[in-house]
Amino acid sequence: MSLVISKILPLLFILLIGVILQKSREINEDVISGLKFIILKISLPAALFFAFSKADLELNYTLLFLLVFAYCCLLYVIGFLLKSKLKFEYTAPYFTGFEFGMLGVALFTSIWGIENLSLFALIGLGHELFIWFVYAPILKHKNSDSVSFVNSFLSFLKSPIIIAIVVGILVNVTGIHSTIEANLIGYGIIQTLEILAVITSPLILIVVGYSLRLKSANWMASFKMIFIRFAVVMVLGLGLYQLLVLILGEIDSLFFKAFMAFIILPPPFILPIMMRKDSDEILFFNNTIIIYTLWSFLCFIGLMLW
Repeated sequence: MSLVISKILPLLFILLIGVILQKSREINEDVISGLKFIILKISLPAALFFAFSKADLELNYTLLFLLVFAYCCLLYVIGFLLKSKLKFEYTAPYFTGFEFGMLGVALFTSIWGIENLSLFALIGLGHELFIWFVYAPILKHKNSDSVSFVNSFLSFLKSPIIIAIVVGILVNVTGIHSTIEANLIGYGIIQTLEILAVITSPLILIVVGYSLRLKSANWMASFKMIFIRFAVVMVLGLGLYQLLVLILGEIDSLFFKAFMAFIILPPPFILPIMMRKDSDEILFFNNTIIIYTLWSFLCFIGLMLW
C-alpha cells in the first residue's frame, strides 16, 4: 500500500498544480495550448522514439496491432447501434477511442516507468492508426460532409508522433542504436531526447489538471454514459485480451496491466473539439469525458493494487 501511495501522490499533486493554475492570471488557454504543442510535437515523440527503439519487436506482434484496430472499430459499431437508445448524436465516437497520448502515456510511465513504455506503446499503435484513418475522418465528415483521405494520410505521415515511432522502429530493427551512441553528436542527440522524454508525464498531468472544469454537468446522464461505455469496453477488452494470450502467449509479465491500463482510459479529448460548432452536445460530452478521466485515475489506482 505504501508503494502505491508513493507513486500515486506525486501524480495527484502534479494534477492539482494544473487545477490551481486555473485561477492564475498568468496562465491562460494560450499558455496551455503552448504546453500541448510541446507535448505533442516534442516531448511525447521523444518518449515514443525510445519506446520503439528499445522494444522487443516480433513479426507476430502485427496481430496485436490489427486486433486492437479491429477492437476500436467494433466499439464504434456498438456505439452506432446504441445511438437511437441513448439519444445522443455523437454516441458512436464517444464509445470508441482512448486518450492514449495525452493521458495514457503519462499515467503508465509515472506508475510503471518509462523503461516499460514500449509494451504500452505496442498496444496503442493499432489505436493510433484507427484515430488517424477512421475516427478523425468520421468526425470531420460529420462537420463538413466531405473528407480527404489523401490529406489525412499526409497529415499522418507528417505527424511528429508517427515520425518518432517509425524512426524508433527503424533504429530498432537495424540495430544501429549503439552505433549512434558511439558518435559524439549522436550521443548528444540521444541524451537530449532522453531529457525531453522525462518531462512528458508532468507536462501532460498539468495540462489535464488545468482542463478539469465541469460546467452545468448533467450528472445522471453522464454517469449513465460512463457506465455503459465502461461495461462494453471492459467485456470486449477482456475477451480481446484472452484471444491475444491464446494466440501470442503472455508477451510480457506486465502485459495484462499494460492492456488494462489502455482500455480503462477515457474517450479521446479531441471529441468535443471536433464536434460541429453548433452542436448542443459539446458541453455534455466535455463534462462526461472529464468525469470519465477522474474515474480512470481511480481505475489506475485499483490496477496498481491488483
